[in-house]
Order: sequence, then structure tokens, then C-alpha cells
Amino acid sequence: MSPAPYVIDVINCDNTDTANYWSDLLKPHSSRIIPIGPMSNAVSAMLDLVHAAVGGRAGSIRCLALWGHGLVDRDHKGIGVHAVSSGWDGDAHRSTFRLDTLTQLGSRLERLSGIFAPGARVELRGCGVARGEGPSVMKKLAATWGVEVQAGEGNGQALDWAPPVQAAFPDGSVRVVPGIPYDRRR
Repeated sequence: MSPAPYVIDVINCDNTDTANYWSDLLKPHSSRIIPIGPMSNAVSAMLDLVHAAVGGRAGSIRCLALWGHGLVDRDHKGIGVHAVSSGWDGDAHRSTFRLDTLTQLGSRLERLSGIFAPGARVELRGCGVARGEGPSVMKKLAATWGVEVQAGEGNGQALDWAPPVQAAFPDGSVRVVPGIPYDRRR
């Protein structure tokens, strides 16, 4: 008998204290926690780690939450970019979900498409991720992985959503949704 689909939390952390703090908060509500430290190839590494966490088994993820920072411009407005890691040597390009990163990853993103359970979702948890180019990033991920992808427009506090929450769907539509609180995902 296969295990129930997992709730996987990927944490953007730059040190052990940060990893321990977030792990302690999420542990009661998560099946697997994957800390990602500063690295220049974080998006690619994250894809490999998530795939390995479930052994590449089809239908094994119910929720994949990526806890990171939304990047801001000079006016401190979100620009629709989600940081998978803090980056290394300033290489935000390969450590964030953004349109040019997704284009460069190409078919590598598709590696996760078969591991989501029916009705699964991806949560891009960070401030302002659903602003700017965010909905386009969300639509690309939703189409590639065949799942709903959620992100908030506002600035959040710790584990809270940054409302309003938008959801992109594999059919290309985007709409405002309530967003499931982290402690009700199981």
C-alpha cells in the first residue's frame, strides 16, 4: 500500500537557526521539510530534492509549499518573483522562480509534473509573489505541472498568507481564492 500523498515544505534559509525555527513551526503540519540554503542553482536543486523526497513516485504530493521571499523593487513593491533560496554571490536569477528562470529550466521543470496527486496544489509563499510578473510565473508552473499554483499579493507575516491570494490553474485561468492556512493543509 502506498503512503498517503505528502505535504512538502521547502524552506528558504540562510543558516541553521533559520532552518530549525521554520522546521519547528511547520513540523506538525508537514510530511517532509526540505531546507534550501544559499546556492546559485537553487531552483534546479530544489526540483531534484523534491523529486527525491518522494522517490519520483506518481501521485505522491498533495501540497508543495515553497517558503521564501518575494523580491521587491526600489519602491518596496513586489515584482512577482519568488526566491527559492537566498541566492549565492548575488545570483538571484538561478535562485528564484521568474519567467526567464522558467524558460531556462525548460523540460527540467516537467520532472515534477507526474508526482502530484489529483487535486494537488503548489503554494509560493512570500510577499508580493502574485504581483508584477507573478501571475505569468504561476500560470507557467500550473500548466507545466498540471496543478493549481497559489501566491499572495500582499506582505505576509511569518506563516500567514499575504492576501489577496491568487490561484493559477492548468487551463491558464487565474482567480482570487481564500488560500488554505498552513495549519489546515494536512
